[in-house]
Amino acid sequence: MSDDAILIIDDDADLRDLVRLLAEGTNVDVVEAAERKRDVRQAILSLSPAYREVIVLRHFAALSYEQMSEAIGVPTKTVKSRLHTARQQLAGELAGWMHR
Repeated sequence: MSDDAILIIDDDADLRDLVRLLAEGTNVDVVEAAERKRDVRQAILSLSPAYREVIVLRHFAALSYEQMSEAIGVPTKTVKSRLHTARQQLAGELAGWMHR
């Protein structure tokens, strides 16, 4: 099973999969990667819709600032400002990784 198979552990089936992987001797790095993916997803979901939107468009849809501006109907400067603030908020949410 690839580490993409455990993106989120939010129900019993996902938890069973994780327990099975651990019982099979799955590499700890895979489990940690799955935990990080879950944490990043939760951090993104905790953003306000306007900030989440620019993160998704930039980092998952790979749109340029200009394309993002057109897609959401705001000036490019606003896109850049929202993206900067969203990244700062994500950094704050995920700062605990540095201490693990």
